Amino acid sequence: RVADLEGALKASKEDASSQLDQMKQELTDTSSLLEESKRSAAQAEVAVAAAAAAEKELQTQREANEAALQSLQEQHQKEIDDLESKYSDGVASVGREKDEEVLGLRDRVADLEGALKASKEDASSQLDQMKQELTDTSSLLEESKRSAAQAE
Repeated sequence: RVADLEGALKASKEDASSQLDQMKQELTDTSSLLEESKRSAAQAEVAVAAAAAAEKELQTQREANEAALQSLQEQHQKEIDDLESKYSDGVASVGREKDEEVLGLRDRVADLEGALKASKEDASSQLDQMKQELTDTSSLLEESKRSAAQAE
């Protein structure tokens, strides 16, 4: 019986030793996995930090781009306002020039109408004079015919 117990004890020791070796291997594997997990976590932290920095840089660039766009829009609006002002001034200037031109043309038309009226009056006077001369000539001719008829 002692031999059986010693055999059982030896088998139990061997089994315990085998289980201990297996547990040591599992503990080593777990330790390796834990170290790998720590490295992965550290890499993830670095990646998160890099992503946060990249996001901040993109946000800064976006804000700079928005500011530049706003500046361009303001400059564009200023240029539009300047062009509209110049256009308005130009239209007003052309309008004044055309008004002056129209006034000049009206004066010219009035002068021409006056000259035409004077010319018509002169022509009418000359026509009346010619009619009178024609009447006088007709009278003289009638008289001359009468005198010639009496002389015969």
